[in-house]
Amino acid sequence: MVGLWEAGIKSTKYYIKRVVGETKLTYEEFETFLTQIEWGYVKSLVYADKPQTLDHLEDNIRRVIADIRPQMLEKVIENWTSRLDYIRASRGSPMPEILFKM
Repeated sequence: MVGLWEAGIKSTKYYIKRVVGETKLTYEEFETFLTQIEWGYVKSLVYADKPQTLDHLEDNIRRVIADIRPQMLEKVIENWTSRLDYIRASRGSPMPEILFKM
């Protein structure tokens, strides 16, 4: 039986392929694309119960933020730290183009 995480990855890849097709994306383009997906997902959670007041909306935002797992934040920090390490080691030169093909 496929786990929830694996099912989420499979679903994400399916929709990315539908939108992007055979287009090759640089790392920055791919990251921007995923960020837009993530914000769309967060927005859908915040507005899922159709808040009618600003207080209700703010409560939903707080709830969604509180549901972010520490593991996700750790991965974000690790990614950011590795980028900083690369920039330091390369003395500020830009990161090489990394192409993603789905």
